[in-house]
Amino acid sequence: MFFKFLIPIAVAMSGTTTVNAAKTEPQPGAGEVFVEPGLWNWSHQSVLIGIPVTESNTECMPPEMAKMSLNDFAKDLDEGCSVSEDARNGGTIDFTLTCSGKYQGQATGQLTKIDDKNLQMSANGQVSLTLFEQQISGPFQFNASATHQGSCS
Repeated sequence: MFFKFLIPIAVAMSGTTTVNAAKTEPQPGAGEVFVEPGLWNWSHQSVLIGIPVTESNTECMPPEMAKMSLNDFAKDLDEGCSVSEDARNGGTIDFTLTCSGKYQGQATGQLTKIDDKNLQMSANGQVSLTLFEQQISGPFQFNASATHQGSCS
């Protein structure tokens, strides 16, 4: 599930720009990071109102998907979710996730780009949802990592 959000949610990578005839890497916008294309292994551990969910997978990420966006991550969670970048400190983005759709609540988190081949994400907050026609609320925790494994075959 995390990889579904982390890699395929990305929008196409923008082209490089030239400054003084030298190529430079494109700069990420708010809530965006660039990563190495190729084979990625991901895993996540989540607890939603006391219910644990763990998943891992390995998938190929093509070059055109090498820019990840926290806003796309939020939209893939639920149409009523959005992310605001609270601060950026080197490779870490502090963010707030707010949802008002099927899942309602707020969480604060961090997306850390360790390098072009290693990412980590965590978030904690509160969530409310309707289950079997009853509104239930409780804590939300999310921890995930993604590691580049090499070239796609």
